[in-house]
Amino acid sequence: MRLCEQGATLALNDIDADALETLMRRLPGSSHLSVPGDISSYETARKLAAAALQRAGRIDILINNAAILHCRDITETPEDEFDRVVDANVRSAYLCCRAVIPAMVAAQQGVIVNVGSISGMAGMEFDGKSTWLYSLTKAALLQLTRSLASRYGRDGLRINAVAPGPTRTSQLRGLVPGITAEQENMMWRSTGAEKTLLGRVGEPDEIANVVFFLAGPESGFMTGSVVVADGGYLVR
Repeated sequence: MRLCEQGATLALNDIDADALETLMRRLPGSSHLSVPGDISSYETARKLAAAALQRAGRIDILINNAAILHCRDITETPEDEFDRVVDANVRSAYLCCRAVIPAMVAAQQGVIVNVGSISGMAGMEFDGKSTWLYSLTKAALLQLTRSLASRYGRDGLRINAVAPGPTRTSQLRGLVPGITAEQENMMWRSTGAEKTLLGRVGEPDEIANVVFFLAGPESGFMTGSVVVADGGYLVR
């Protein structure tokens, strides 16, 4: 929403076409566009970039935020599940970067913000099971950030990442099927009280504020950086 308030034209993707349509109706203005589909498919990423270029004439910002939260020990993870998580969390970012970087290089300007996680910096478990695969993919995004920043800095591109800590999103529902709203709130409160220095989990708007900062001119001398927003989780 903050990007909209600054006059940005948004090109949005979600694999859930109904959820994407609902979001589009909430956006102020009429210049925005959406391309539903699986963003781990190059055709979807290509269509999204092409539609943005056709509508706005340039691509200033790419935010890679597609992800599946995964919590299952390595000995219990089948190959197709491994591929599904890697595709959603890493391949999607690779394809979107591949699709937009040529236009950014041609314009000699552009910003990419990758949404990583502190899971990419530490081993973690949930309910006795490891988040090793989710952590692996988020660590890959952090390294993608550094590598692309190194390669394209002289072309006018800035590539940074945010690494959120525990944040109140809907992903918890995927880990605990059938969880009630009350149980979900209790788990978030417990996680915040036990794991962060601030005694609470983050809110989506707080992470969005970091993304907005990294996408804007206030971070103009930053590239290859990872901004941790975790309420003090990693230093506890």
